[in-house]
Amino acid sequence: CDRELDAWLETYRPTLKPTTRKLYEGIIRNHLKPYFGSRDLRELANTDVLTFVAAMQQKEMGPKAIENTLSCLRRVCTLLVDDRRLDRNPISHLASLMRQVRNASATETVEREAWTRSEARVLLELASQHEPKIRPFLVLLFATGLRRGEALGLKWADVDFDSRRFTVRRSVTSVGVSTPKSGRARRVPMTPDLTETLFDLLAERQRERLSSGWPETPEWIFCSETGTG
Repeated sequence: CDRELDAWLETYRPTLKPTTRKLYEGIIRNHLKPYFGSRDLRELANTDVLTFVAAMQQKEMGPKAIENTLSCLRRVCTLLVDDRRLDRNPISHLASLMRQVRNASATETVEREAWTRSEARVLLELASQHEPKIRPFLVLLFATGLRRGEALGLKWADVDFDSRRFTVRRSVTSVGVSTPKSGRARRVPMTPDLTETLFDLLAERQRERLSSGWPETPEWIFCSETGTG
């Protein structure tokens, strides 16, 4: 299994974003190789997968982390099945398996957390009073539900004030600029409040350009204090 894991990572390296590649490298090195490295994937049974899940739970690994780890192994097995080196994928029913694991370990039903209108309003009021520079960023997140990286990746060229829409084309992560998680651009409508907020922010950026001596208005909507992304 060691060889197959390394071969899969090397084969698909060009298709993986830096953050995803780093995640898979850690998963293979820290979890899959120590447990499955000496195993023949042709002999892997459902019971082996369940034993692995139990072993990871003993290490206090959560269901989501276990699912990510097995998802990586499933991709490796899928490649082997496509190459006709494996008759079946022993991880093919991962979603069903992990649903059972979550249900078995849950002590209560989980309610998805979300900001209420009143909570959002209070946070925006506090930002206006104490951190006014982050208020436009919060308004954008509350109005659109964008991921933080997608919001940080917006440029003024992405905004169409006439149609009150903007286009999400990129995401900013800890390792740099990349495409959105979906890999596709998408257009997002703007509420009247968000449109006004961004228009005011653009005017503020233009004033900053004049006062700071920047050669041009920063291209990034949420730029640094020096006007860079």
